[in-house]
Amino acid sequence: MAVILMDGFDLYANKADVIAAGWGSEHVSNIDFSTTLGRFGGGCLTSTGGSSGWVTGLDLVGGDTLHIACSCYLNLTGGGASDVLIQGKNVDNENIFRLDINASGDLKAINAAGVQVGSTSLAAFTDDSWHWLEIRVVIGTTDTNGTIEVRVNDVVKINVSSIDTFGLNSGGIGSLTFLGSSGDTRFDDIILMDTTGTGMNGFLTDSKITTLIPNGDGVTVNWAASAGLDYQCVDDGIGGSNDDTDYISSSTVAQITELTMSNLPDNPSTIHGVQMRHRSRKTDAGARTYRSFLKSGGSTGNGTTMGVTIGYAWRFGGVVTRNPNGTILWSKAAINALICGVEVVS
Repeated sequence: MAVILMDGFDLYANKADVIAAGWGSEHVSNIDFSTTLGRFGGGCLTSTGGSSGWVTGLDLVGGDTLHIACSCYLNLTGGGASDVLIQGKNVDNENIFRLDINASGDLKAINAAGVQVGSTSLAAFTDDSWHWLEIRVVIGTTDTNGTIEVRVNDVVKINVSSIDTFGLNSGGIGSLTFLGSSGDTRFDDIILMDTTGTGMNGFLTDSKITTLIPNGDGVTVNWAASAGLDYQCVDDGIGGSNDDTDYISSSTVAQITELTMSNLPDNPSTIHGVQMRHRSRKTDAGARTYRSFLKSGGSTGNGTTMGVTIGYAWRFGGVVTRNPNGTILWSKAAINALICGVEVVS
């Protein structure tokens, strides 16, 4: 696993959708979700309190490396002397590291003991602007062998090593919280990675997540459409899923449905990977599993096999960092010819 989590927030209709997808919260009254305020339009996480934030679970131990990449927007005029921007905690709820920010836009790296170990000499963030933020945290196995490196808009701002990212009672990072200043903070295109795998396992440089939707049926279409063609039942507009209004379904093991996808609207210099997302629920008692897949030039990349709940939720189907047709970097042409689909596993 290289990609731990990747979320562009364009699929969700409201805060309940975000929570159903696995995001938690601290001080829920001060966090929200917007369908329109993202970096390039579309969705993003929002926070209006310095002590509130969106939380995702992790399972990293001492010696692991965590890479955090995201777009971040702040209105710093309401910021305090030092507000937490992002923090990682262990299973005992102890801070392993923090990145703080003040009203001037200065960033401060804080170690597990709560001591500032690095900072920016000039404002790294400016008011009312989006910034591409990347953080590398080497989780210590002792209180002297950790590392924190921070880059803003691809420029190194903080780089400190031989520091405490270990914790008092237990090492590792069990959760990561995206907080913000006491004014207005937004997070978009969050990508969390470790250092394993062949791609998406380090600094990415300025990037974004683009959402594509089905626009046609593929060759094999075995799942039953509630009405019309299969793709017409799953081509809801971004952030506008209609759940039981129309849908595709199957209870037969190994049945698949293939779908063609909309074209990539941009001309990126690098395509880091393709993530499969799907919204689903089960309609009967008992366990049920399925997975998503993609095809490129006749070669298949399978997603993660997962169970289904009785309530609808957007699920993370896995990330394919190399085109399975040749195990090479993705190209725009390959993305535009992509076939995606779903398969009943059990």
